[in-house]
Amino acid sequence: MNRSIALFVALAVFVAHAFAVHSNLSGDLAAPGDTAYAAFRVARNLVHEGSWSWQYGEPGIDAYPSALWVWVYAVAERLLWPSKTFVAAVGLGAGLLTMIVASRFHRDRIASLIAPLLLAISGGFAAAAVSGTEWSLFTLFLLTAFAALEKDHHRWLAAALALAGWTRPEGWLMGGVLFVMQLVRRKREGRGALWPFAVAAAAAGVLAWLRYSQTGHLLSPALRDLWDGDAARWSDGLADFVSFQFLYAAPLLVGFALWYLLRGRLTNTGRRALELYVAWSLIAVAAGGGRQGFHQLFLPGLPLALIAAQEGMICALNSPRQVVRGVAWTTFVLAVLGAGVASRTGGDLGPLPLERWQRVLDRRTASAPRFGYANHLGRDGLNEALEVDALLRAVGIYVRDHLDSHASVGSFWPGSIAYLSRRDVWDLGGRATPVADGESLRSWSAPISVDLALALQRKPDYLVPRARSARTVPTADELAEEWLRGVDRAPSDAAHIAGVRAALEEYELITVPVRPQLGRTAGNVDRPVHLLRRRALDLAPRLSVEVEGGALRVLLQHDGPEQLADLRVLLEDDEGRTYAMNPRGEAVASPQVLARPRLLIRPTSEGRDVLAFHADLGDEVQRLRRVRAVLRNPFAAGEDAFDYASAEVIVELR
Repeated sequence: MNRSIALFVALAVFVAHAFAVHSNLSGDLAAPGDTAYAAFRVARNLVHEGSWSWQYGEPGIDAYPSALWVWVYAVAERLLWPSKTFVAAVGLGAGLLTMIVASRFHRDRIASLIAPLLLAISGGFAAAAVSGTEWSLFTLFLLTAFAALEKDHHRWLAAALALAGWTRPEGWLMGGVLFVMQLVRRKREGRGALWPFAVAAAAAGVLAWLRYSQTGHLLSPALRDLWDGDAARWSDGLADFVSFQFLYAAPLLVGFALWYLLRGRLTNTGRRALELYVAWSLIAVAAGGGRQGFHQLFLPGLPLALIAAQEGMICALNSPRQVVRGVAWTTFVLAVLGAGVASRTGGDLGPLPLERWQRVLDRRTASAPRFGYANHLGRDGLNEALEVDALLRAVGIYVRDHLDSHASVGSFWPGSIAYLSRRDVWDLGGRATPVADGESLRSWSAPISVDLALALQRKPDYLVPRARSARTVPTADELAEEWLRGVDRAPSDAAHIAGVRAALEEYELITVPVRPQLGRTAGNVDRPVHLLRRRALDLAPRLSVEVEGGALRVLLQHDGPEQLADLRVLLEDDEGRTYAMNPRGEAVASPQVLARPRLLIRPTSEGRDVLAFHADLGDEVQRLRRVRAVLRNPFAAGEDAFDYASAEVIVELR
């Protein structure tokens, strides 16, 4: 098989891998993640309102970390092309070009395919290409800049450096590393132009000027947050870096490059690729790592690691010792198998206890999870993210269809909710919108760390407390503790605790039905989700009870949006015994029985009562002392304020 055919096969494998990994339950290409919808939001405002903003009065140049990616979305929006399909095509094309560029680093026509082949079977690289994010494009520009530097293609170097910086702010740091490399090359080899870096510096200056005119800052939040010296973030980043090495397996081949570097036999290209890989890994570790999307923050360094590994393996394969060549091929095959294993869902592979090994790796490289996610590794983590993102999109559609057009929403996951709802959506994590007036935006890459009490002082009409379906009803204290532990910068600070609890007292919990779209054939059904609604809006359902001639009727009025609730009707007799009405209109001795479980409450006409429950008590009504009726949130099991969806109505019969 010649080189061209082998490369074509690798490209085909990559395309198939991308669609297989980033797929929904029906096997179709999954929608972009929640973060990508933040770029959708800014791009739509840029096209239709002529304003680079998140929402009115909120600058948008840093609302999403990639300026160029916002403009890519804007092109699709302006031309009325399907945005999700368009950006997936752009990302997939960038991934294919990255593989082609990776194949141009060595003269050996067959050995130069080691890096492209390993890229094709890397699950994270495949998933990033069609994820709707800019990582695939940034990886292409970064690798192109390195290739142009190696081959003295100065125009390509200038263009790639500028585009890399406009795609991700960390690109300017990598441009600085490449500049130092070019200086060393000029001293050692007497070649390499510097003017491409001047072009890149001019591009950086333009973006810095645009940012300063909007925000008063020259640096993006992603760069500012790298220097805060947070020890916990470095610890999490290092843990994720270790899991990235073992999960992908292919970066472990860098050991060949290190061995031959120490022996002084590694090529200059391999040495520089290794240095760039280390530089990017340090940036990713300083940013806090992160496991979302197959460790996507580490992905731009993957082709660099594979180029370095390729150069080291070529040295091994050219060794006169057969045992060295055998070790090289064996290690390569194991790396291929390891990379393929990471793309599988959970479960063992024949006699291999892969699931147990993954749990051990997860436990030994545990880092702070992304708030709202379980922090799984590999394909399991990606599948979890796709499910959570589908739920958040469903919440966005609910907000669009059911909340008042002037309603404001606060969320730690603002992307799809903001884009789909077209409402005022505040990012409680301080990345798309500031935590408070005068505050700076924070990085999307780093874990959320804010003064939560300050963020809640905006008092949005609704809050999205969790990124999962409702299974239990939390108390206000439990929710406050969960938020403080997950996102607050000082969760033990008494002032922060008091501020969050005081803010939650102004909200009531409601349960709403949403329908996540998991695929055409996935059996999409409604799921209950919790929202918090300001009590001052006075939108809770109102009950009234009528008892006439032995007939019991519970009437309901509702001015708010559609929600779910359980209706409980209790009867108390003259002897102090309590009975509960069941759905058949019978009084039973268990007070926990519900009269109407999972009642779908829709807005009623103004001043009009809707019959929620009816029962014929007959002569038994003469022995009753009082009737009590109340709406409770589904899954409520206690007497906390969040358990109740309405005020209790008590009617004294005697």
